[in-house]
Amino acid sequence: VATGSWDSISWDNRSVNTGNWGFSTDAVNNTVTFWVDAAAGTARIDVTPEPATIGLLLIGAAFIMRRRCA
Repeated sequence: VATGSWDSISWDNRSVNTGNWGFSTDAVNNTVTFWVDAAAGTARIDVTPEPATIGLLLIGAAFIMRRRCA
């Protein structure tokens, strides 16, 4: 592993014997974004729902707004 590469990141900046992270999603079409801030020593995984879920949420919100206006 080359120091400073994305092969391995560690808290002590040596990039030696670092731990592995594993994750999985529950749907085939999910988009996963993996954020690493090596300077702060943090990492985050964001999962974006598949488009049908977002569409259903928008339809539900439109229904609620229509009902409030009536």
